Amino acid sequence: MAHILVVEPDSGYRDELCDLLQRHGYAVESAARFPQSLSGRFQAVVANARLPFGASAGIPLILIADEANIRAAVNAMRDGAADYLPRPFDHGELLEALERVTSHNASRSPGHDTWLLKGSCRAMRELFERIEKVAPTESTVLIEGEPGTGKELVARALHAAGQRRQAPLISLNCAATPQSLIESELFGHGPADEPAAGLLQAAGGGTLFLKEVGELPLPTQDRLVSLLRASGTRQPHLSGTDVDAPLGWPDVRLISATHRDISHLAMNGQFRHELFDHLKEVSLAVPPLRSRGEDIVELAQALLDRHSLSMNKPGLRFSDEAMAAMSEYHWPGNLRELENAVERAVILSDDATIGSGLLAIDAGRLHDTAMPDGGATVNNDNPEDHVSLQDYFVRFVTDNQDRFTETELAAKLGISRKNLWERRKRYSIPRRRTRTRRPRRDIG
Repeated sequence: MAHILVVEPDSGYRDELCDLLQRHGYAVESAARFPQSLSGRFQAVVANARLPFGASAGIPLILIADEANIRAAVNAMRDGAADYLPRPFDHGELLEALERVTSHNASRSPGHDTWLLKGSCRAMRELFERIEKVAPTESTVLIEGEPGTGKELVARALHAAGQRRQAPLISLNCAATPQSLIESELFGHGPADEPAAGLLQAAGGGTLFLKEVGELPLPTQDRLVSLLRASGTRQPHLSGTDVDAPLGWPDVRLISATHRDISHLAMNGQFRHELFDHLKEVSLAVPPLRSRGEDIVELAQALLDRHSLSMNKPGLRFSDEAMAAMSEYHWPGNLRELENAVERAVILSDDATIGSGLLAIDAGRLHDTAMPDGGATVNNDNPEDHVSLQDYFVRFVTDNQDRFTETELAAKLGISRKNLWERRKRYSIPRRRTRTRRPRRDIG
């Protein structure tokens, strides 16, 4: 997934371009005018040709002009533009231009879409060392960590630094996909005369990434085990075709991630031991944000730079109070919650300094308690302060559902939206619809 900057003064057309690129798998940021300097995390810039542009730091620049002008096109290409598209143009032309320039850059800068995978604490240094060793191999990898820690970033880094980086990385979120559809998504579906390939087929030559693999239904686990046993002699058959067709296992590297203790699930019969053994040839642990010390402020600053640029609010900075609050906060939603907090603060900021109030975090409130499956622990040292996790969940949701979207609530609690919905039903907590929701970005 390449990272694209869209620079367009017309907000409506800017949104249209962003929506187009996001629908086709690009990570997109936008601005009304060119920033003073371009970040190396971008693989291309799509910009209005009327805007003045300077040195692009080697980043390909695709200019969109209001009308066809041969002289302007020649001058733009002479000044370093990679392409020049006069309006109106077919969306396919822009997508082809982006594919051309980003595929050229991909061989020079693998891992370009993992810019937030950074840190200098000991746990992250060890993680980086293991990624560097494991990425060039064909080993299956199981990435473990709490929700929101950046497990998908690790998967993308493994793919980008591996031998299959020129082939696709195909992802399936096992927690977000209805159980009735997971098998057809993985193995394909349709009638025998017109079968539709599944994601295993689509990932041929590349990598298949199974997010939240602990949520795979047992029948799907059984089918994967059967295919892995037959590795080298068979290929996953499409529904409605001959089961015994000697097709052979596809040329796919398997990477999976989970926030659950799969060894515990396997002991309880909720996960197949044999599949677990296949998945964990190599295990990588992503540390929770609360344990990463000074990395927290470093990551927050990177996110502030990103969202300041995206929202055309240059020069924003955190107050000392805000940095102290972020360092002390428990971050049950980890990196995902940090991004939501910083993005919200940028949106609401009226001056150049962001105080702790705009982050909407309470450094003491969630410091010792987190939801199950999130990997955090409950502090039971003081019996008088003890509260059941169910009581905590009900109180937190009812107290905050008017302030946060469902995505934000889930991030605060360190669980998925699906898990939040299930717990609402279990504890009979009605969902209020009194707040306008806005889209959020998902990290991993």
